[in-house]
Amino acid sequence: MLRQVVISYLPRNRPPTVALSTPTAGEFWRGKHEIKWTGSDPDKDTLTYQVFSSSDNGETWTRIGDRIQSPPGSAPPPPHRPVAPSPPSAADPQAVAHALAENPVLAQFRADLAATPDLSEEDRQQALQQADELIARLGSENNRPPNPPAAAGAAAPAAHGEGNTRESSLRWDTTQVPDGTYLLKVVASDRASNPIDPLTAEAISDPVVVANQPPHLVCFTHAVKTGADRKALVAGIAEGRIPIQGAQYRIDGGDWTALVPSDGIWDGRFEPWSLTTPALSAGPHQLELKLVDAAGYVTTQMVPIAVP
Repeated sequence: MLRQVVISYLPRNRPPTVALSTPTAGEFWRGKHEIKWTGSDPDKDTLTYQVFSSSDNGETWTRIGDRIQSPPGSAPPPPHRPVAPSPPSAADPQAVAHALAENPVLAQFRADLAATPDLSEEDRQQALQQADELIARLGSENNRPPNPPAAAGAAAPAAHGEGNTRESSLRWDTTQVPDGTYLLKVVASDRASNPIDPLTAEAISDPVVVANQPPHLVCFTHAVKTGADRKALVAGIAEGRIPIQGAQYRIDGGDWTALVPSDGIWDGRFEPWSLTTPALSAGPHQLELKLVDAAGYVTTQMVPIAVP
């Protein structure tokens, strides 16, 4: 007579699912923003998450280690802020040559400036000096080393394994990364409930643009010229790490007029521009320039114009 049958078995582990809710496509982020997601597991396993960012369209990923909530009684250490090298006070010829070799738009702009026919030799040299200082500074910014990885134990405390969180959101300090376009990835794992045979799932966001630096607007004041018709010719360059939305100018607080780059469209990081004002009355005038990038940052500059 068979009294009892006992069967021991281990159910096959099933993978979790995860979906990102923030960011969405087309967003521009500055400062601190929350990355939000939802995760679930068909076996009701406990899930932990890791969040990564990529600035090269997913070729490489860097873990984001700051958590929204720390374990009770603990406080996260202050974020590491590396000291950036100071930009050169004068144009370094080697830095200028390197920057020009790396960017043909800058090289063409400088060549056009050197070949401008209506500048005296003195004004040409002053304008070129200003251009070289800008080029050297931009080259110095581009060649800065990336932020060093956090040392062991320097990251915010994690209650469920290093770099893991059981929360469904994370606060990302975008000031710790260079401006640019990023993908964000959330990886969900059921390792907490299945240490032998854990499974994972991941979700990758649409591109999000990080924009913490305003665009640069440079006007080569030594190149401002007024002709016999009392019209002023003004030239300069606009630079932005994210797309430039547009630019305008006005004279003596009047109506704004669109400022168009030399190639007709704001589609590059470096955009040479020039404008010719209407005929001005004799005496001093103020030219106001305004540059707006896709994140809404506004940069302005006042340029004095003297009409004889």
